[in-house]
Amino acid sequence: MGTSTESGDTVDGKETAESDHQTIVIDVTPDADEVSLSTNNNIKVDEDTAIQLSDVITKAHTSVDDDGSESYFVRISGLPEGATVWGVDDEGNPVELEPNADGFYVISFDDIDDTVIMPPPQSNDDFTFTVDGMSVDNADLSDTDLNDEDTWAGQDSTEINVDMHGVVDDPSIIANGDWEVSDDGKTISTTVDEDGTATIDFGFISGEYTNTDGHGAVSEDTDSSEKITFTTLQDIPEGVYFSDADGNPLEPTLVSTNPDLYQFDVDSLNGIQIHTDSNSADDIDIPVRIVVTEDDGASKEFEYDIHINVNPVVDGVGRDENGDLEEYNTTSTGNEDELVKLNWDPTAQFVDNDGSEKWLD
Repeated sequence: MGTSTESGDTVDGKETAESDHQTIVIDVTPDADEVSLSTNNNIKVDEDTAIQLSDVITKAHTSVDDDGSESYFVRISGLPEGATVWGVDDEGNPVELEPNADGFYVISFDDIDDTVIMPPPQSNDDFTFTVDGMSVDNADLSDTDLNDEDTWAGQDSTEINVDMHGVVDDPSIIANGDWEVSDDGKTISTTVDEDGTATIDFGFISGEYTNTDGHGAVSEDTDSSEKITFTTLQDIPEGVYFSDADGNPLEPTLVSTNPDLYQFDVDSLNGIQIHTDSNSADDIDIPVRIVVTEDDGASKEFEYDIHINVNPVVDGVGRDENGDLEEYNTTSTGNEDELVKLNWDPTAQFVDNDGSEKWLD
């Protein structure tokens, strides 16, 4: 408001005059203060294990905010393909976060403790990502062209190195033909007749390809970090022997005792023939041990059981050249009116190694 005064003769009461009241507005443009972070720049974590953001950012340093206009954030960028960022909703349930249009994950300081980074599934590849400490200062300005203006400030980018350690997944069994896998996935079984042959038609594949750990399956084209090696057979039953797919005998090598462990000089069990003990109807159980190894050195042994149900087959008193049961025919001779000793002894040709068959007169 302005006031004017007359210096000469004036009418009473008119010595001064006041102008109309005016309001002066001073817009203070927001100026965000820089933020600094204390970070753990080298993180070690197991495969398929979440990285707590609070383990990466150990402390945040902010300026004094007298008017409450500043907000503070962490900005995450540079994550490898397949990595995800998770927070929680208002009820504390996990929720996957989405990056903004520029590809940044912007996390409020208040949410750091509830935020995790999930590395790409099934991967033990080391990677790096970047975190920035950011502040935003907000003000409502009188000039509509500047209204709700935000200004950002942040520290220099900090690179975080993540050292991934491989974790061995339980392998999966792929059974074909007449082989079946038990509900617990530990026993592979088939059925053959007595004196029969079981041809192994199953294999083991990495659990990374079948999602055995629930962290998501990957393909062999994108991840081949796990290798499966067949190592040993244990406690081979007496009379049972092995041959390759062409019928050539395979002689397992005894590699240790107590218990006896045998090893074949083969890349896999697939195609190996297991021959049952002659004339035995006893079921066969052969423990198998395999080793799964990650390419960074982690390894683990797994044990399975090959179970062969052997159906008994009646042998009779002999078989012909085609393997069919033969009839028992003999001839006895003697004189009229004299006792004749019958040449009748089918048990002479009766073969029963395991005692499972009985002779009935």
